[in-house]
Amino acid sequence: MEDAPTPGFVDILNEKILNTSEFKLNYENSNYILKINSTENNLYLEIKQEDNFIYYYEIVLRLIELTKFDKIFRTCENIKEAYDLMVSNVNHYKNAIKSISDNSLNLLINILQPNNSVVEKEVILNKKYYKNEVVIEKLAQEVKELKLLQKNMEKEISELRKENNRLKELDALNELKDKINYYFDSSIIKSSIITEEKNFDFIKERLKKVNIEGKEDFKLNFELLYRASRHGDRAKDFHLRCDSYRNTLTIIKTTKGFIFGGFTTKTWEGIDSDKKDENAFCFSLNKHKIYNSIKGKTAIFVSQDKGPCFQNCIFEVNDKFFENYGNCDEDANAFYDNIETICEINGGNNSFLVENLEVFAVYFE
Repeated sequence: MEDAPTPGFVDILNEKILNTSEFKLNYENSNYILKINSTENNLYLEIKQEDNFIYYYEIVLRLIELTKFDKIFRTCENIKEAYDLMVSNVNHYKNAIKSISDNSLNLLINILQPNNSVVEKEVILNKKYYKNEVVIEKLAQEVKELKLLQKNMEKEISELRKENNRLKELDALNELKDKINYYFDSSIIKSSIITEEKNFDFIKERLKKVNIEGKEDFKLNFELLYRASRHGDRAKDFHLRCDSYRNTLTIIKTTKGFIFGGFTTKTWEGIDSDKKDENAFCFSLNKHKIYNSIKGKTAIFVSQDKGPCFQNCIFEVNDKFFENYGNCDEDANAFYDNIETICEINGGNNSFLVENLEVFAVYFE
């Protein structure tokens, strides 16, 4: 007697499904779902990769085919028993996918024998495709979902771009605000020579000790009067911009990197004259040191042919600052205190060439 032909997938779906079980398998880091269905006449296996709806693998067996498939099924009197046996074996023994090809999938199943031994049985599942209308419907749904996702993402990107532009504008505004505040904050020494805040504080702390008549508690403000790199390096350029001001701070940087300067409450106007100033002091930022004028001694020397000169040549700047050397003198310690070595303010050298020179008006308010 010939075996009846194996019914197709559509025929099986039209039958009443009595039992269905699902198991998750893994193969090459991908997840697959094995589904075992039984109908009144057939055992149906299908496996598909998760999230893959275009195709799956299937095999359909009738009871007579199962009894030929393996002797373990010979004890089964109907498909229900064969289904229970298959589910039990898959459920209790680790099943695995042996291989996947373009058209078939080989499933390796461990089957328990009556003598409690286990044999491996290879089940070959053939690739089948969904009907076109199913594929099209699922594709259309996925396209719809992707379009919605794209729309939401475009909206989020647009919002992020707006927020990013707003933050950039805010950063630019804050930067501009900082620059404006810096420009109008007269309590900051806006020097191109001094760049470290600790050096500003060092000079300001000494300025706070200046004895200004009638002022015990005051705020320091600074105004740039002269910068050689901007206004010229002639003595006349310096005197033109600075002579009418009392309380000036001079800062010098030499071509060898020494930074020093001095403060005086006296003006720089006059012709070849010495001026006493008990509030005058000089400083070295390289040594972080203050040199105070000695009481009763002259503090500065004024000449229209020279730049700022702190007596007696603790430092002296000659005309054409960038070309002619300035001077330091070994006798300076007779006019300013705290000098331990000759020409200490200039690293022991008795001459220097100016890289830049600045003069600030200091206001005690």
